[in-house]
Amino acid sequence: LHESSTKTVGSALVRRQINFVLAVTAADVADVVDFLIADKSAIVVMVFDDLALHYTALVTALSSTPASVQARVITFTNLPLWSDTSEKIYLDFPLMQVFHFAMMVPSNYTPSSLMNIVTVLFAMELASMTPEPNSAAMVDALYRNGVMFTEGMAFGRFNWGCKVTSSGRVCLQHNYGAQSIVMLSVQRMLDPRVPPLTAPMTPSLVYRPRVASSALTPAERNGIIAGVVLLVVASIAAVGLLLYCCMDNRDND
Repeated sequence: LHESSTKTVGSALVRRQINFVLAVTAADVADVVDFLIADKSAIVVMVFDDLALHYTALVTALSSTPASVQARVITFTNLPLWSDTSEKIYLDFPLMQVFHFAMMVPSNYTPSSLMNIVTVLFAMELASMTPEPNSAAMVDALYRNGVMFTEGMAFGRFNWGCKVTSSGRVCLQHNYGAQSIVMLSVQRMLDPRVPPLTAPMTPSLVYRPRVASSALTPAERNGIIAGVVLLVVASIAAVGLLLYCCMDNRDND
């Protein structure tokens, strides 16, 4: 697994490897496409925010390439597929009908536009639950309700709790984070009939009180380091195996 650093993304990409890239610029898009055309086995995993920012340039550059190239630009998201106009997506996510009606033409069906629509609908739903909408009241309503539903999408769980300590009453608010995260390729974005690379997944998260590193024993620190290393290695192996199986079993061209 290789992560782009201070170099340009194009110069940091490694052949026959899974390349995880951050801070992609508009100039990097062409380099990524050219690299994947030249290398038949390399994979580029792009942070969703970067993909959303350069989505139009990316799909324009990849739309004329073989499907086997499109299949090797990958990201992760919990959003419904913005380019999907099937009846099923409308049944599963009523949000998508609102989105497509608002955007009017397919060229406007982008992840950034969908994120904006979701944000607005979420804020409207939250405001409707608050007698006098203001930031403090809306945050309070959010954590008291725990889970928010917006046109087929679930947000939360938002948990809060208070306890009395020697320094006084301490209240903590926890946002569980995204649910139903899928791994999908640009090939699927261009052709929604292509299945996602994974089924929706929700990571298991457990919140624990923050402990200063100085309060840990050497054995605890070593255990944490070893655990992180093993988790990274296992994740890389699992993703690599999954992608290999998917790409080996489907003729993308």
